[in-house]
Amino acid sequence: MATISIGGIDIPGVTSYKVELSDLDSENTTRSETGYMTRDVIRQGIAKISLSCRLTDTQVDTVASLLYPKSFSATFRAPTSTGYKTATMYAGNRSLSLVADSSPPLWDLSVNLIEY
Repeated sequence: MATISIGGIDIPGVTSYKVELSDLDSENTTRSETGYMTRDVIRQGIAKISLSCRLTDTQVDTVASLLYPKSFSATFRAPTSTGYKTATMYAGNRSLSLVADSSPPLWDLSVNLIEY
């Protein structure tokens, strides 16, 4: 299985991949005067993925089209008991850097994927 797929399509050329799972606390989460935490967790395991890929022109176009919708389904390797997680996500900032002006050119595409 691929490290990550979007809309059922495996993302090629992954060169860097980092998953963070975080929890969302309510405004009622506080510390007491003695320093003990009283925690009111609203949601657990919200994923953020920092992803970089080395791609050809055609692959850049394919991956960019997968990232274009305001939301999409992604299945990815995660630090969970099942190993993989599927979530509705959106693409944060994207960057594209030329690696080699060859034929075909090679590009590094970087993007943050954030869970809804």
